[in-house]
Order: sequence, then C-alpha cells, then structure tokens
Amino acid sequence: MNTSVPFRLLSLLLGAVLLIAGSAVPARAGQLHAAAATRSGHTATLLRDGRLLIAGGDGATTRLLTLGAAKAVDGPPLSTARRQHTATLLTDGRVLVAGGYDALDNALNSAELFDPTNGQWQAGPTLSGRARHTATLLRDGRVLVAGGELGGSAPVASTQIYDPEVNQWQTAGSLKLARAGHTATLLADGRVLVAGGVSGGQAITRIEIFDPVTASWTLASYSMQAARAGHTATLRADGRILIAGGADSGALASTELVTPGVGSVAGPALAAARGGHTATLLPDGRVLVTGGEGAAPLDSSEVLAADAGAWVAGPALGSARRGHTATLLPGGAVMLVGGTAAGDESERVALFTGAWGTPPPAMTLARTAHTATLLRDGSVLVAGGALAPDTLAAAERLLPATGTWQATGDLNQARYDHTATLLADGSVLVTGGQAGAATLASAERYQPGAGVWGAANAMGTARRLHTATLLADGSVLVVGGEGGAGAAGAHAGSSAASAERYNPVTGSWSAVAAPALARSGHTATLLRDGRILVAGSSALGVTLTNAAEIYDPALNQWTPTGAMSALRTRHAATLLADGRVLVTGGLDPVDVNFVIHASAEIYDPVSNTWTPAASMTGPRLNHAAVVLPSGDALVLGGETGLGEATTSERYRPVENQWAAGAGPASGGRTRQAIALLLDGGLLLCGGQQGIDVLASCERFDAQSDVTDRPALTAAGFDSQERVVAAGSGWRPAATASSGTTNSSESNGPLLLLRHLDSGRLFWAGQDGGTPVTDEGMTSAAADTEPALQAGPVLATIFVNGAPSNTRFVDATPPEPDPLRLYLPAVSRLP
Repeated sequence: MNTSVPFRLLSLLLGAVLLIAGSAVPARAGQLHAAAATRSGHTATLLRDGRLLIAGGDGATTRLLTLGAAKAVDGPPLSTARRQHTATLLTDGRVLVAGGYDALDNALNSAELFDPTNGQWQAGPTLSGRARHTATLLRDGRVLVAGGELGGSAPVASTQIYDPEVNQWQTAGSLKLARAGHTATLLADGRVLVAGGVSGGQAITRIEIFDPVTASWTLASYSMQAARAGHTATLRADGRILIAGGADSGALASTELVTPGVGSVAGPALAAARGGHTATLLPDGRVLVTGGEGAAPLDSSEVLAADAGAWVAGPALGSARRGHTATLLPGGAVMLVGGTAAGDESERVALFTGAWGTPPPAMTLARTAHTATLLRDGSVLVAGGALAPDTLAAAERLLPATGTWQATGDLNQARYDHTATLLADGSVLVTGGQAGAATLASAERYQPGAGVWGAANAMGTARRLHTATLLADGSVLVVGGEGGAGAAGAHAGSSAASAERYNPVTGSWSAVAAPALARSGHTATLLRDGRILVAGSSALGVTLTNAAEIYDPALNQWTPTGAMSALRTRHAATLLADGRVLVTGGLDPVDVNFVIHASAEIYDPVSNTWTPAASMTGPRLNHAAVVLPSGDALVLGGETGLGEATTSERYRPVENQWAAGAGPASGGRTRQAIALLLDGGLLLCGGQQGIDVLASCERFDAQSDVTDRPALTAAGFDSQERVVAAGSGWRPAATASSGTTNSSESNGPLLLLRHLDSGRLFWAGQDGGTPVTDEGMTSAAADTEPALQAGPVLATIFVNGAPSNTRFVDATPPEPDPLRLYLPAVSRLP
C-alpha cells in the first residue's frame, strides 16, 4: 500500500540527506581517515589506476585510497561543496561529478570532471539543477542523468545526457513520473530501467524504461510489488533485477525480483528491515547487503546466494552505517565508506578467502629444496632438489594444455638450495646450490624452446642459501649465502659477505660492493624504486641494528636501514601493494632455544624504518608468501617447531590483521616450491613432511567460486611503455557496486601488472586519449616504474571484481583493431 509521507521526512528516515557533525573518532583497524565529521551523501569511484576517489559529502573535500594501502590521502578539493550528487567513471578514465546539494540545501546545476592523469578537477558544462538523481553510463559512453529533486518535496521529471565527445549536456525525453530516491539499472540490451522513488510526496511502485535510440521513456505495463524509495536494485547474471529494502512509511525488509518485460515476483525477505543500505553483486553471483537503517542504524550485513533462495547472515560491520557507499574491489572484497552513524570512516568486507582446488598430478620425482619457475608459455619448470641420499639433476615441466608433467633436459650439475630466475628473454638462470658435500659456484641457463640446459659462466664464489634478484636493467644480483670446504676456488663462508652481478647479454659476472654483514638464509626484495632490501641472516655478527640493509644498483652502495624488531633467518619477505615490505616468521639465529617467530614487521622505504605488525596466528619458518591482487599477503606452508604448518594465513595490510585459512587436504609441507599459474592459481609442489620427501602438488585459488571471468587474449608494451591489452567479456555489470541512488557502475576493466620476480603489483591506469571498450584498453605509460622496465611482467584484467586469465606482457603490442580498440574517441558500437 502506498502511504503518503512528507518527502523530507522520508529522506530523514533513510538517512540520505543527513550530515552529522562531531568530534574525531578514535582510529581502529580498517579506518581510512579519522574525519572531524562523518561523511554522508558522498560518492566513491574506483579509478582505473587502482585508487578509490571519495568525493564530497562533508563539503568539497576528496580522499584518494590506493588499493592495498593502509590509509587514504587528501585529494584535490571539488570546486563546490556538494552532497547527494552523482559520480560516473567515463570511458576515457575521467570522473564526471554532477549536481547535488550545496551547504545551503540548494540544488546545484554545476558539473565537474576529475582527470586521474594530472589529479585535477575542471569545470564541466551546466545541467538543470538537481540532487538525489541517478546517473547511468550508457553503452555508447554517454551518461544519462534522470530525475532527482530541487529540494523539499519537489522531485523533477527531466532527464539529460552528457556527451563526453563534445562536452555538452543534451535534453532527453522526460520521465513519465517525476521522482527522486529511485534506482536506475542498465539492462543487457542497453536500455535503462528506473524503479520506485518518491513522487508527489509518496513512495511509488511504478517502473519506466529509457530507450537510448529514441531518447524516450515508456511506463512499463508492470510495477513493483511494493512502493519503495531509497532501495537497492542489482542486476543479476540471469537478467533479473533484485530490488531490496528501502522505505515507504517505514523501513522495508521485503525484496522482489523484476524480470524486464515480464513483471515482478516476491523474493526472500531480508532478516532486517533497512533503507539507506548498499547492495553489491559479488563475482560469484551472490549479493551482499550492508548497513542501512531500520529502527536504528545497522551494523549487520546479509548475503543472498546466486540461486536467490534465502538470505544468510554476513559479517558484522565495525560501525553501524546508513547512507554509505560500497565499492567492489578487485578480488571480491567490498569497501564501505562513510555513512551517518558515528564510527570509522571506512572498512572492508572480505567474503573471498580462497580454496584449495583439485590437486595437480604428482611430479615424476619426489624432491625438496628445489625450484619452480613459471615460463612464458604457461608451463612450470621444476629443477633439481634433494631426495636423500641423492642430489637431483632431473628437471620436468607441468604443461598447462594437458595438466601433466613432462621430463625435460637434465641440469648439467645436480643441485639443491640453488636459485632459479626467469630472465627477460624467457630463459632461466640457475645459480649455485649444494651437491653432496660441495657448495657450487657453477651456473647454467635453461632454454625453454629447445628444452635444454647450457653451461653459463660460473660465479666468482660458491654459494647456497643465497638470493638472486632480477634488477630493473635485466641483470641479476646475487647476494650472500653459505660457502663450503668442498667449493672449488672458495673458502668456507667467503660467499656470505659478498655480492656479484650477472649480465645476461654478455653472460659475465662482476663483483659488486659487499654487504656490511655476512648474509645467509636472508631475503632480498626489489623495491619499487629499483633498490634491494636485504633482511636477516644466520651468519655471525647479526644484531637488530645491522639486520637489514639496502643496496642501490645505481650507486653500487649499501646503506643500513633502521633497526629490525627481531633477528630472523629463513623467514619470508613480501612486497606489499603500497611499496612497503612485510617480513614474517623465521628463526632467531642467536637464541639457544631456536625460537621460531610468529611475529611480523613492516619496512617502510620512505621513512627507512621498521614497524611491528600484527603477529601471525602461529610461528613459521621456511614458509612461502605471495601478495594477492587484493593487496593481502598469503602465507603458506613452513614449519612451526612441532611439525609442518597445516593452515594458511592471510595478512590484511589495511586492517593490520591476520586471518587463518585452511591448508591443503594432504597436510602441511615445508621447503616446497611455489609458482604462479597463468590461470590465476598458485602451485605448491614437493617439499617435506617430516622425513618424507614429497612428489605431490597442491593448488590454491584466491577466487575459486568465480566462473564468469573476463578473458585476456593479448597484452604488450608499445614504444611509449604503455600496455595495449585485448580480450573479451569486459563489459561491467551495470550495478556491480551500486546500492545508493548516487552510485553508477565503475567496475570494469582494471589492468593489473605484476613483476614476476619481485611480486611488485602495479595498477596500470588508462591512457586518457584511448577510451576503454568492452574488448580492449591502452594503459598509461609505465616508464616511471623501474621494477617494470625489465621483464618478465604479468598482466591480468579485472572486471566486476573477477580476474581474467594471466598473460606475460609481450615486448610488442598486439595488432590493433581500428574499429574497436584504439580509436581516439568513443566508439559508438551496437
């Protein structure tokens, strides 16, 4: 039943126009910024360079949050304070902000455009004044603005279309019913379905549809089952629109499923009545509803399965929220920002923890202390290792086409505890290691095309348990390691206090400046600026003060860092998305009780300091760690002191929290080898369980339940260091991150580059002169990123939070398709 309600009272009920002023709230895990006033009526737009733009709501301020970063930074202010406006990501990468209320509750007729390439706002053309309207990105790259209000109880029926090619607003046909607080959903056929809202002082049921070909509106022959405003509308994969909650005379718990052209049927009721909430379509087809207000602001969430059968309780929120925004992030987490209830400015809800998939076939040989290397054709090369009492020379490859292991040429020298580095030309450099009682100075190079190993020039010093790091110029830096009495031309321990560099073009080794401390069992991490952080050691003389130092290849110089909080060897070091380095676990080399750490700490190269991080759920050494596209760090395997670790753990830098996860069904393992796969999985192979050496393998998928993924068919650097990428299935879900009436889709596509050797993640952004299409994009230049100047670099496309397959970035771009991919203006495609 439609119940007449004063429009402003309804708005207050939904919390859609409230601004709550107050004192700063205490910081807590997951908080972006302790603001002086809670942000409401703002927008949050995920830019293609991996930053979240938060605009308005508490004035003209903006915030920028980089994915994986621990905190946001202030952005350039809007020219006008505004709230209840819209923000739309255009195909050229800019953000169109339109309308809204100013500080005096006047509906604004101004628009402005944010350019991520220069970080500046510029004035846009004026439109007819409105707030609490909708903005929908049409298939041809234009933006449809519909309805809204002028203030009080004065909804409008007018609609306008922004054309970015000419930077002008064009008048379109008017809505049949003036309305505000409604939803707008882009359908698969390019039309726009508008539902509900307030008209004439009361919530309505009527639905109307916009046809962009005729620029006209038509009232549908069917309506919603309940009058509602401030609800959410989520387009599902089956083509139906899930309408949830909202308010009429009070907050609603009812939902309905609208089939365009057919009608609406009742859906499963929410557990709690809520309006001013958000609804997010997750990559696996589920829908996450968060916050809102019933009798009071809510801190609960609910999840609807893909079959739309019933709602189940989701995670409790850290703060009660209404009128907030929800943004779907790559990897499936959802970032909540603002809202009118006091509490943290933001928090992240993560429902994807990953899963262990069907194990790949076992290797032909059991082995431990071996290496696993992803090759450019997608196969994984496993080389060497130990199978007591033997040292292995055998090598084999896991073939992606068949999922089987195939023997390849044997190493010229059997070895374990060696290193393997994929070079820019696709060959693999293996250095040092141990063979029986002898520590090795020899090196060799694998040619994947021929499947053979060729001898390479030997290092100047024999080494095992050393590190090898691919530098920005394509050379390889080898640091430290243990020497041995059996090493030809080397004295025991002489390797630990030395370093040398391999030139893959000339095949020669050259000595470089030695680290200040002998290093063995350490880690070496290539930083974003091209320097290398070396941390930890089991050698004599290690102290907290000298436990870590930095090597600068340009200066051939070592400098100490600030003091670490713990002494470590056989730990793991992970380069986080924001450029800091997470160091986890390891053994205290000077403690007579052989203490294994559960502690973790973070190195910040900007301040040159170490800061304690939250401890893992249990101690580990000889474990593996990898940073995920979400920015989380995943820790796998290793030893606890009581046996092998049987669980995995995930570190969330934003929250500074660890979450325990399942381990493989086969149990824990240590001294395993780990490799990324081009289908997005992680391969763990071999290692040890107690005294048993393993041939078995395991596979971990960060988003195992996602089936509808985009495809990446080509990716290559052009002469300007831009990545030209092509594929299919890049069309974003129209309401993947919506939920408030001032949100438009902004979830496709984003291009993630990963430097394979260092793990460096880089959101490539977009070349502003080349619009994104459903099948291709050209990134911004990556010439300022030293870690990406030498391959190998992997590319992945994310659309609606879901990852594509991964490809190596080629040195040359794919052949252009002039009709679809590289036009300098928006391509108007059917």
